[in-house]
Amino acid sequence: MTTNTSGDFVVRQTFQRAFYQNGKSQQLFFTFNEFEPQTNIIKRVGYYTSNLTSPYNNMFDGMFLSSEGGTIYTNVYLNGTLIERKAQADWVDPLDGTGASGVNVDWSKSQILQIDFEWLGVGRIRWSLVVDGMIYHFDSTLNANNIEGVYMLSPNKPMRWEIRQTGAGSGSFSHICSTVGTEGSINRLGVERSVNTDGVHVDATSIGTKYAIVGIRLNESHLDSIVDVLRFNLLSVTNDNYFWELQLNPTFNADPTWSTLTGSNLDYFVGQSTITTDGIILDSGYGVGSITSSDEIDNALRLGADINGVSDYVVLVASPLSANLDIHGSLTYREVR
Repeated sequence: MTTNTSGDFVVRQTFQRAFYQNGKSQQLFFTFNEFEPQTNIIKRVGYYTSNLTSPYNNMFDGMFLSSEGGTIYTNVYLNGTLIERKAQADWVDPLDGTGASGVNVDWSKSQILQIDFEWLGVGRIRWSLVVDGMIYHFDSTLNANNIEGVYMLSPNKPMRWEIRQTGAGSGSFSHICSTVGTEGSINRLGVERSVNTDGVHVDATSIGTKYAIVGIRLNESHLDSIVDVLRFNLLSVTNDNYFWELQLNPTFNADPTWSTLTGSNLDYFVGQSTITTDGIILDSGYGVGSITSSDEIDNALRLGADINGVSDYVVLVASPLSANLDIHGSLTYREVR
């Protein structure tokens, strides 16, 4: 990621957000290089969000390491409010060779940053570097008994990297890899919900046309929700054969009208459009005669959202192999947060 003019910026952010389970530590690893301070350059790497409009530079929520103003900082934000910001010189181990680790960090070289945190709204954040296979803890952000309320709005965050230029010069920053792990087993508990055609069939009369039966997406106010699509069911009341697909982000011939599902973090639509361009095919097959039901779907691809807050969507699609198909459908999912 490079900048050359004042006002330039590059932001990279994962579509999917990591799933935190109450009471279990979340462990984050980031690898990167060229993180050394540069004149008029801000660099950030961490687990956080911002406002949803360009230049995406306020209303931070979460935690990140920053390189700016000639030094390196740890940062924790709550919905735009700074909870703690600490310069490298003030860390428990300043990583300048004088601390307990003896590590003298060269931020221009490749580094492995580890952040692990207990949320429960008010838990501890630990900041560490991994050097020669050893984890060196250099500072902590202590929240319990020190702040009022929580230290970030949600523990389900994207991984994010950015560089910004605020004056003359140029800057560069490379990110390499990252991962989020939950320390302890994940219990897939959550609320199972379903959307369906509610007794009103979809007229799928044109052979080869792909009809959108039902679709779901994250509500714009709940982009941190974690949703697993579980299974679907299709019923042809005309006993016609058909081809079915479960698609992620297809293109519609006309945008459907989304409705908010009561008591859920999702929006949905039922039978309002056809597909002009396929998205990612998550599953597919053929329905012979009347009823088709899926086995439980196990896929790492989940609903996410881009940096502007535009959600992915999953759509159940049916394409008739003979004319005059009348078809019902349902899509079942689990909200684990």
